[in-house]
Amino acid sequence: MSEKGKTQDRSRDLNLFIALLGILAPASYLIGLSFHQGSLSAYGINPEVLPFSIQDSYITAYYAVSCFLSGLSKIIINFLNSIFSAPGVFIFIGVVLLSSLLWHCFNKLKPVDKICCFCKRFQTIGRIIEYFHWDNNGYIRTLFLTSSMSYVLITTSLFFVSISFFWFAIPYYAYQKGSSVAEKNRDDFISKGCYVKKGDIFSNCKTLISSDGEVVYRGLLVFQTKDMVAFFTNTGSYVSAIPKGAVVHSTLEKKDKSNKLKSSTKKIVEGKVLGENQGCVN
Repeated sequence: MSEKGKTQDRSRDLNLFIALLGILAPASYLIGLSFHQGSLSAYGINPEVLPFSIQDSYITAYYAVSCFLSGLSKIIINFLNSIFSAPGVFIFIGVVLLSSLLWHCFNKLKPVDKICCFCKRFQTIGRIIEYFHWDNNGYIRTLFLTSSMSYVLITTSLFFVSISFFWFAIPYYAYQKGSSVAEKNRDDFISKGCYVKKGDIFSNCKTLISSDGEVVYRGLLVFQTKDMVAFFTNTGSYVSAIPKGAVVHSTLEKKDKSNKLKSSTKKIVEGKVLGENQGCVN
């Protein structure tokens, strides 16, 4: 290939890569935004009352894709376990052996025998194809041209329909995934209240404490920004501005040498808290 041809190929590949990046950015934003909206909907919170930046959407999109890959990996692992465990392993080995045996028997046939088995059918098919070839049949020629034009139109239409489907299907799946993750956390809180997960040292609940030491909210920390906070408590969901000097308190369920429970206080700093109580649900 000439240098000019290589340059054209590189230019085409670069343009394709740039086009994919152009599609990836809005797609990631839609995934993150849809996942965020689905999470808030499970708590009965209107997403419009909480600011959600573009950077947050990309972080949330990464989390949503991680949940999807986690679920996909579990499906693959379960499939492999079913194959390599009884009785799946015996079925798999039986299919492989049977296929090998049939292929071996077919190859053992004499070439003449194999030709005789199929030559008559091939000859009949060849005559039919020759009769219906567009060079020998004007009607077929017209039908072929009409079908070709219809095929192009249908293919083009299906292409745009497929793009539209995936453009709407992916955000819809992200919305449903975010909703399912939040619903699990919500239902666990409703049934168990505040508790410490096995192997963890922090409770699933957080406490918003004012500068005077009063408890403002205690429950699941749904979402937090620099100025706003959303909590889900025993009495429902709350969205409000963060009081001046308030802190978010987390109890550290770990005993020290004096056998007393330690506690940890997390001050509200500039930034976002995303996925505070989230865990992939599959």
